[in-house]
Amino acid sequence: MSGSPIGLAIELADEERSGAARTRALAAAKALGAGGVAFAAGDDDATRATIDAAKGAGLAVTLQVAGGALAGKCPNDPDARTAAAARAGDAATKHAPAAIELVGFGFPESRAALDGALRFLDALCGCAGCARRGAARKLDVAKLAAKGRKLVEAAGGASATKGAPPLERPEEIGPWLVRQLGAGEAAVLLSVRRESLVAQVQDVRRRLPPGVALRSVAHPSPFVGGRALGGGLVALADLLDGFTLDGPADLATADAKSLAAAVKSARTAAQPSSAFTLRLALPGPEGRDATKSLLRAAIGEGLAAVRFAGTSRWSDTDLAELRAVAAAKR
Repeated sequence: MSGSPIGLAIELADEERSGAARTRALAAAKALGAGGVAFAAGDDDATRATIDAAKGAGLAVTLQVAGGALAGKCPNDPDARTAAAARAGDAATKHAPAAIELVGFGFPESRAALDGALRFLDALCGCAGCARRGAARKLDVAKLAAKGRKLVEAAGGASATKGAPPLERPEEIGPWLVRQLGAGEAAVLLSVRRESLVAQVQDVRRRLPPGVALRSVAHPSPFVGGRALGGGLVALADLLDGFTLDGPADLATADAKSLAAAVKSARTAAQPSSAFTLRLALPGPEGRDATKSLLRAAIGEGLAAVRFAGTSRWSDTDLAELRAVAAAKR
């Protein structure tokens, strides 16, 4: 483990990009000892003013760009892929941030109340773009997607395994998927999806001006979509300067050991040199102790940085205590 302190950053909600809310958020960054700030890119005056204010405060700016997956678009849809890459390139060229962060540049994710295995099948895409990629590997993706939907219907509930715990971890989902789809089909399907992610990120990388870093929200499991690039972290590491991991939705009730294991799993699934930032949405002040415990557990797994959303909810004293936790040797 490294003996250096971990990097800290803040994330701004849309309402924190102007007026008194922005002033408070940047003051919170100072109390935290943050070196960077991330927020959604936009064409409005608030984006430009926030960039100027952040740079004036000595913060490195990361602009977050939304991909097609957030709108249910597949990365193999040529129009959606081109539009997403263009948004990232335009934001980088117009605003010259330190970094662009991709959010939702993978595959769409099912919002149904299903376990991880069934969510993957429920969102399996059989569009023309996916069909073309699959055909190049002699895989009928549309047929496989239809089979996936039938399996979801046949499950008749939220879990892929009736009467058993839901399948959520990739080491559980993978073997089950092989049994349902066949070993060869499952392997080629995941390979095609990985190639699709790499192609999408390559499109973005080509549009970025020199000096602008590129990172993405990511997840080690190839069965995850939505905000994250799911799986393929080894291949993506050659195109990205870092990965961002979404932390638990509710820090007040999250388990420190589970969070540490999730960070370790992501780092194991990538190249040893890959830099990971953990994103944590701060709970109310009543969650201070739980948040500190989570932070201690996570930084022990070799994170490069932690980014906090919702810092304006905490006092400067509380943020300074978080800073002290992060300053401890890993």
